[in-house]
Amino acid sequence: MVMPEFFSEYASFCLNGKKEDGFSIYRPLIHWTADDVFAMHRKHGIDPNPLYKLGMGRVGCMPCINCNKAELFEIARRFPKEIARVAEWERIVKMASKRQAATFFPTARNMPAGIDGWVEWSKTVRGGQQYDLLKAFEFDNVPACSSAYGLCE
Repeated sequence: MVMPEFFSEYASFCLNGKKEDGFSIYRPLIHWTADDVFAMHRKHGIDPNPLYKLGMGRVGCMPCINCNKAELFEIARRFPKEIARVAEWERIVKMASKRQAATFFPTARNMPAGIDGWVEWSKTVRGGQQYDLLKAFEFDNVPACSSAYGLCE
């Protein structure tokens, strides 16, 4: 069995008994970059989550509330059912809300309130002032790969 490279570091950590407030804290990857993570994947022949090759920067949830404009654009054009699912939940929560308001993404002044508005914003440039014509064309012409991490071959 091949042990991860950081095993000896962990063993040393356990023997030295470094503790903070009574709890051992060991985070071997905390200083790794995204490139470091994908390099380790390649080294061990492990394919990354396929969503990374579809333009997602985060894959723990769909969509991530911390996704960026480009990622939201990719989600909307590749996974429209996810956008519809979130819109339906916004509608349901809005009906149950005392204020008759609900939004998946945090609201800000001059920003859209619902997921559909945020998707429209993801197609814009200049601070949401005008539609990006290239994105308008690209929306229906989905590429096979559009990785934010350079994973496309």
